[in-house]
Amino acid sequence: MPDVSQPVDYKVKDISLAAWGRKEIEMAQDEMPGLMALRHEFGKSQILKGARIVGCLHMTIQTAVLIETLTALGASVRWSSCNIFSTQDQAAAAIAAGGVPVFAWKGMSEEEFWWCIEQTVRGPDGWTPNMILDDGGDVTKLMHDKYPEMLKDVRGISEETTTGVHRLWEMAREGALLVPAINVNDSVTKSKFDNLYGCRESLVDGIRRGTDVMMSGKVAVVAGFGDVGKGSSASLRNAGCRVLVTEIDPICALQAAMEGYEVVTMEEAAPRGDIFVTATGNVDVITIEHMRAMKHRAIVCNIGHFDSEIQIESLRNYKWDNVKPQVDEIEFPDGKRLIVLSEGRLVNLGNATGHPSFVMSASFTNQVLAQIELWTAPAGKYENKVYVLPRHLDEKVAALHLSKVGAQLTTLTAKQAEYLGLKALAITDRNSLAGIVRAHVAAKANNMHLIVGCRLDLTDGTALLVYPTDRPAYARLCRLLSLGKQRGGKTQCRLDWSDLVAYAEGLIAVLVPGEADDACARDLRRLALSFGDRAYLALTLRRRPNDALRLFELSNLAAR
Repeated sequence: MPDVSQPVDYKVKDISLAAWGRKEIEMAQDEMPGLMALRHEFGKSQILKGARIVGCLHMTIQTAVLIETLTALGASVRWSSCNIFSTQDQAAAAIAAGGVPVFAWKGMSEEEFWWCIEQTVRGPDGWTPNMILDDGGDVTKLMHDKYPEMLKDVRGISEETTTGVHRLWEMAREGALLVPAINVNDSVTKSKFDNLYGCRESLVDGIRRGTDVMMSGKVAVVAGFGDVGKGSSASLRNAGCRVLVTEIDPICALQAAMEGYEVVTMEEAAPRGDIFVTATGNVDVITIEHMRAMKHRAIVCNIGHFDSEIQIESLRNYKWDNVKPQVDEIEFPDGKRLIVLSEGRLVNLGNATGHPSFVMSASFTNQVLAQIELWTAPAGKYENKVYVLPRHLDEKVAALHLSKVGAQLTTLTAKQAEYLGLKALAITDRNSLAGIVRAHVAAKANNMHLIVGCRLDLTDGTALLVYPTDRPAYARLCRLLSLGKQRGGKTQCRLDWSDLVAYAEGLIAVLVPGEADDACARDLRRLALSFGDRAYLALTLRRRPNDALRLFELSNLAAR
């Protein structure tokens, strides 16, 4: 166990590594434009002032930039790593030297891992968290199981990865989730970037650093063809491997086949493969029977969050020979050996340094936005359920990263919009009517009908689109916006429901909902009461797996 008598409020491998870590953090900042943009946008207002965030996420250089973004926005933070092998000790030292309590080092034992998490949920002078930022759900589980009384002060959880989201869904189904949670993993700019492009670069890096094996010509087996599996398969194929894929889902299996991969069962793949990678988030994907059937010195590793995908405990019954940190050979009675990387834990973080900074910027920008949303949301906006960030924030995250890669968006012209069958052009700038004149000119030139309006974000978190039906209503909308700007200053517009009701005459109002929950039902009732037959509900596609169910539930709610 660590020396708990240590007077400082951190525990890292070697604090003298801080200068090295600081240099790497400064390099990473230039590759993380999303986080740096949020510092610029929200740093002055200290939007997270008062937030006490307990974080449990891989303590890497990229995470250091995330932590310093949270503190730059006003938060108080305590941190541990969500994996015993993933910490970069120089990153932990730099953050600890900067005054943030960090409890993490590479190569912790299981006992030390949980000790570190325990240190983050309590601090000096009665410090306890009122926000949770998690990766895998360990600190969420600890607080629900051991410290449920602390959760009375917690406003919300933001969860980074698939495994942790599954835990949250299970808790929500059982009625055991005691605070609202935002599923960051299913943001498009996380799952389709971190999970896909991040793994495409970091998987082979971990295998090579661990084994120095020649990848080209090898037969690689990837278990699972979700986003992580897709990125992993591409990583191995780009390195020259012949890739086999195992899958339980017919759609993913067909996708793998259409990409040119051979789709087989693990029983068939076991004697054929040279390299095995699990990427399912499930358990017992590679069993002891599979491993006994593998070639001599086949490489076995995992890129899912937990070590449960490979039956590591069954391997403990055989002889282990440590080659170097996070590289072990297991010898079977017949003399055959397997190479196991990071004891079945995340290979890209255990044997290498994880995903590149740029792709992690997208993931962590989502995390910061989720923390801001939960921290600033008015009481009652979110129930004890699992939510996702709205699409406009997903698009914001993507937009913040375009210039770094030299990408420029093409703007649809009014003529192109007319060609696509969009007979009317609606302007709904956020809390503003600033684009109306330009829109009027473009619409007139292309013989399109212009619908004037704007999006209002009220102080209780409600989002609405409002459209004036005549000139007097337009004038009232202008006065309403002026009122909000007077209260909020140049960058904010502070309006509540009573303000909207006072200026509602002649306005059409369209509610932009999140989920079909009690908060949405409440807002619909208020909308109908204030706007009558001028009240509507917007149904928007988020391009996520649960779109159909969400739209069905919202339609039913609106029909009541």
